[in-house]
Amino acid sequence: MRLLRNPAPVPDDGNIYAAYIKSLLDHEQDRKSALEAKASAVITTSGALVTLLFGLVAVVTGATNFKLPETSRDWLIAAVLLFVIAAGLGILTANIPVPYGQATFQADQLQQVWSHPAFAARENVAKAQLELIPVTTRRNDLKVKLVISATVTELFALGALAAAVILILI
Repeated sequence: MRLLRNPAPVPDDGNIYAAYIKSLLDHEQDRKSALEAKASAVITTSGALVTLLFGLVAVVTGATNFKLPETSRDWLIAAVLLFVIAAGLGILTANIPVPYGQATFQADQLQQVWSHPAFAARENVAKAQLELIPVTTRRNDLKVKLVISATVTELFALGALAAAVILILI
């Protein structure tokens, strides 16, 4: 009986690494989209809550013989200001373009490398993507800080609003 030997390994010409590098870049691009969606949610909720707050103040202050307690006034002002700041941070995160950069080829460069073998093309693309990944990660980290700041500010605004309402009700 004759035993078969394992075949010699065949290099994959960088396909595995190219796919991995692309997945890293795709992850950062997905992360960017998710962060911008979260920032948009902060804008929406802050805007809605400020609108409700103004409605509440209009109804309460429009009542006859109602006097807004002085202690709640400062909390209401703080709540409005914090909601506006939270919405501003959300707008900054979601709508202000942050330069992420992009890999580009000049026309003459592309003509020079067009006829190169596929493994060389994969290597060139992988190098370009590897240069973009740390830039994208840093920009996304900035967006994370802005989204966290917007969310925390919105939480403080909710706390101030709750304090104001409690002081009005007691």
